[in-house]
Amino acid sequence: MTRKCSGVLIIIISILAAFVLTGCSPILGQPYSLTKEDFFHGDTPMFSPGPKGGVDQVDVTQGVDFTRYKMVVIDPVIFNFSSPAQYNALPPGALEKLRRDFRQAFTDALGDAYPVVESPRSDALRLRTLVTGLVSAIPSASGDEQWKYLSMGGASMKAELLDSMTNARVVAVIDTKKGEQLPAVQGRDEWVHAKEAFNFWGQRLRTFLDSIHHKK
Repeated sequence: MTRKCSGVLIIIISILAAFVLTGCSPILGQPYSLTKEDFFHGDTPMFSPGPKGGVDQVDVTQGVDFTRYKMVVIDPVIFNFSSPAQYNALPPGALEKLRRDFRQAFTDALGDAYPVVESPRSDALRLRTLVTGLVSAIPSASGDEQWKYLSMGGASMKAELLDSMTNARVVAVIDTKKGEQLPAVQGRDEWVHAKEAFNFWGQRLRTFLDSIHHKK
């Protein structure tokens, strides 16, 4: 009996170790990864430069009737780190808060015009996002104690819009956003630049959908 229990214990420990080493979490649904991500569905996107003031690179599938998409399913964002040390350097709870901030940024940007829904439907797009290069803004000391700044932070992302029913990719994008040096005023946290990137990406999705539906 003891030998059998020991065998079961070894199997459980092995499974948990696999989750840790691959950066997956059975509780959070793979909130981060430590491996190089082959992220995009299907064929490799054929990227072109994005629009002025928009994302860096974009690939829009030709022949898609985007006017039928009026809602969006948002998958939980996945964060990719280059090493366990980079992930372990995050404060407790920071990653989950950033995931909530990401979703909220898109929900706010889409508003009532393109409601966020939980389940696939024929008139809904599905948004998948991988965030890489997550950089916090670090306070830097100044000779004058009245002037302290947050140095540049930011984030990069790969994202794709899928038909939520078929999972066929219709749009793929890549973008990088770096922050600017900002005064370290009260209430401005170290992830301010990453959150600004989330807001920018949410607004770009809203702009894209508005252009399809001819809204101003």
